[in-house]
Amino acid sequence: MNDDLKRLRLSDQKQSHLQPNSIADSWATGERILVSLSSHPLGERLVRAGRKLADELSAEWFVLFVETPGHLNMPSQNRIRINQNLALAEKLGAQVYKVSGSSVADEVLQFYQRHNITNIILGRTRRPRWQEIFSLSVADEIIRKSSKVGVFVVNEDQETLEDIRTKKWLPHQPLMRYLKSLVLVGVATWISHLVGDFIDPTNLVMLYLIAVVIAAIFLGKGPSILASITSVVVFDFFIINPRFSLAVADMQYLITFAGLLIVGLIISSSATLLRGQVEALQAREMQTQLVNQFSQELTGAITLDQVLEITLKNFAAIFGGEVVVFLPEGTRLHKNAATPHYVLSESEIAAAEWAFKNAQAAGKGTETFPSVQSLFVTLVTSQGVTGILGIQSQVFQEFFTRDQRTFLSSLTNLAALAIERAKFAQDAMQAEALRTAERLQSALLNSISHQLRTPLAAITGVLTSLSESEKASSKNGKLTLAVREELIDSATQQANTLNRLVENLLSMTRLEAGIIHVNSQAGDVQDLIGAVINQMGEFLASRKVVLEILPDLPAVRLDAVLTGQVLVNLLENACKFSEPGSPIYIAASQQGDEILILVADEGIGLAPADLPHVFDKFYRSKLTNQTAGTGLGLSICKGFIEAQGGRIWAENGPVRGSVFSFALPVYDDLKGEAEQ
Repeated sequence: MNDDLKRLRLSDQKQSHLQPNSIADSWATGERILVSLSSHPLGERLVRAGRKLADELSAEWFVLFVETPGHLNMPSQNRIRINQNLALAEKLGAQVYKVSGSSVADEVLQFYQRHNITNIILGRTRRPRWQEIFSLSVADEIIRKSSKVGVFVVNEDQETLEDIRTKKWLPHQPLMRYLKSLVLVGVATWISHLVGDFIDPTNLVMLYLIAVVIAAIFLGKGPSILASITSVVVFDFFIINPRFSLAVADMQYLITFAGLLIVGLIISSSATLLRGQVEALQAREMQTQLVNQFSQELTGAITLDQVLEITLKNFAAIFGGEVVVFLPEGTRLHKNAATPHYVLSESEIAAAEWAFKNAQAAGKGTETFPSVQSLFVTLVTSQGVTGILGIQSQVFQEFFTRDQRTFLSSLTNLAALAIERAKFAQDAMQAEALRTAERLQSALLNSISHQLRTPLAAITGVLTSLSESEKASSKNGKLTLAVREELIDSATQQANTLNRLVENLLSMTRLEAGIIHVNSQAGDVQDLIGAVINQMGEFLASRKVVLEILPDLPAVRLDAVLTGQVLVNLLENACKFSEPGSPIYIAASQQGDEILILVADEGIGLAPADLPHVFDKFYRSKLTNQTAGTGLGLSICKGFIEAQGGRIWAENGPVRGSVFSFALPVYDDLKGEAEQ
């Protein structure tokens, strides 16, 4: 490498006569080095020389490849070499750029002006003398046009030259295209024979030009050149007198032959170049569409599972293979999602873990774990590596090209951002759930402490009074029998209130734990309502209960215990939020395949804003804040009814008060027998 740099500087000194001021200010502070790459085998030496010079100058360095129209149809080995050199430059710390343009020299000069380049490293290949006379090389052209920049030239050595000369020439594949181009010339010749008696021979040249254009558009450059040369020979042999001879009677036809050959070659080259450009644009447009489609799908994803599902689907479809996504859990990777046929070996797991720890790609097409069947790329965001994505695909052959890496990088960046967003949303939901749980716990403690205090205080007062009465020594200090019975009844009532509160808490705990056991059987609505009214006889003693139960109602599928508790809670709610002595209505009817039961009162009713939330846990309407309660009764009703396959809702009465309704399915004998 030191020898290369010595040759670099020596070559630069030899070229100084072309531009006297070319190295002015080349050692100023803030050095920036530009290496111009081509498809030539000299490229690797240029990259390593650029790295060496950058280290010596402690300079920032760039590597630039200019893709001209002529590069569209370059041999595959040249394209692989370019991508290998660009990958090497990235590995060595260069900033790599790939641009398109019609002139390499002009693009290099524009780049050096935009990025304030102070030194340019170029390669010079050996060319025939006649080419040096009639045209400047890229290096010479840059040296002529550059100013205030140091230009270092690396000459082609004998080893590289011999390596190029030993390359075997291979025709365009497949060979059938060449046969088709000859067929086109044959068709043009056949048509020329048919119309040759009516059209001047020089005008028949257009038929052969058409054949050349068709070959260039549909068959490629090689077949079109063959068609062009063959057209000249066939036109001379079969059309121009003397026929069936390559001799030319009229020397003016030599101009026609030359024009046909030159125009044919130009048309074939232009058409092939245009075809290559169109194909390249189509490929880039397709990549852009795929990136946009992937981005749109990720935009609609909310949860992490949705993001992973979309990522697997798109990567598998785009690259035609199997995909796996690893996400970190602590310091280790965990396989979170994979396509059905993805086979993960121990070596691939090791490659994925290496990629995660080192934040670099590993696996197929890289220098790390190249023998595995998968390519593992990092999903990187501003927060660091958020995951690893693995792809098993035949698209990635022995070498992973820069175009493929750029396209894959666009997709992985989108996936990484979506995964990070989903994780943030998941963390936010968990934090909100914790805050909600804390609020509910606080509300529960406040409510329970208030609700427990009243019955406990009453029971304690009764027991204290009875105890003091028994301890009193005088007759006047003892309570009468009537007073003692009244105190005992009050304590019993408060104990029942306390028991219902504890029962509600236990019911809500069972609902949230999902351990409610539903024992659905055929039941009679009228019997159930009657049993509940009898159970709440003392509670409803001061109320007029109006029953509207239609006769001959079919049996309903219900759990008598759970449904009875629902009716109890609804009746308590109606008594609590209506005036004492006001009536309470209970109605039952059939609607379709459901039995509808409602409990209505003539109380304060519900505010419109409260209707969507009356069945939420611990929800308390502003209209009912002055009334004791925990806000659990209605949420328990909803849980019990939905556990039985029914539905429940609330609405305001037609005049005043509120109406709570629930519906349960009609009992089906056949369905009941099948379940049994």
